[in-house]
Amino acid sequence: MRRKREQDRERKNEREREREREGQFIIICIFLLDIEKYVTDGIVLMELRECKESLRASRIYMKTDFKMHVKQVLILGGISYSIFLK
Repeated sequence: MRRKREQDRERKNEREREREREGQFIIICIFLLDIEKYVTDGIVLMELRECKESLRASRIYMKTDFKMHVKQVLILGGISYSIFLK
């Protein structure tokens, strides 16, 4: 029973951390959109758009492949995956 409560608490904490990360991502995107409104230089605007694309790609990577890569590396190293991601 105690173990189940601990697992439930861990899942709840992970969901809270995920919501927090999502909120931080949204704040960064809004910030970049605000900057884009005031940029007049074409090169800077292009770099800003590349930055936004890179940010989106890294977000997708962190939600998918990153966890798989970490798991593969940690299995080879004999370290617990769940401990590393906390």
